[in-house]
Amino acid sequence: MVVAAAVTAPTQIRYPATPMTSIFKRAVPAWRIALWSGAAVALLAPWMAMRVTAEVNWTALDFAVFGLMLSAVCAGFEIAMRVSKLWSYRLAAILTVGGCFLMVWANLAVGIIGNEENPRNSMFYAIPLVALAGALVTRLDAQGLKWTLRLMAALQLLIAIVSAALDWALLPVFTAFYVALWLSAAELFARTAQGTPDSLAIR
Repeated sequence: MVVAAAVTAPTQIRYPATPMTSIFKRAVPAWRIALWSGAAVALLAPWMAMRVTAEVNWTALDFAVFGLMLSAVCAGFEIAMRVSKLWSYRLAAILTVGGCFLMVWANLAVGIIGNEENPRNSMFYAIPLVALAGALVTRLDAQGLKWTLRLMAALQLLIAIVSAALDWALLPVFTAFYVALWLSAAELFARTAQGTPDSLAIR
């Protein structure tokens, strides 16, 4: 009897095709695209305005400084998104970084006291420096950042008191806005600090 040997063809495993759009979305989150695209648009805006009106006259140094400031903001947001998945921490970081950016920008553009050439405006740069020092010393820990933001609020109030006492300027609205901003961020960091330890781990 002749037994026919059954020959089984090798089975090919078929994997479902992954769309390139899905890979791109996983590799580059939508918030990152929006963040850096917005920074690029903000940097191009003065250049486009210079083509329309003569009132905007930026130099290469102006673009370089503004580009560095935008890069610092984007980097701050990137770090905040990586450090914690809690939105209380992320929102606190956004308020802090955004507030520092607006203060420095306003000081460089028009000046907070008088005009941008007034040397008394230099004291306002101490507040972003405190934020940077606090971030480095605390290693972005929410508990430490809570006290950093409270210190920034106290320093903001002290600058306003000194400016008024020396008859330099009265800054009630500006001071109230920033004191409220720093204290709000401090409260958000305080809420984050009450969470589980792994919620603050860098991922």
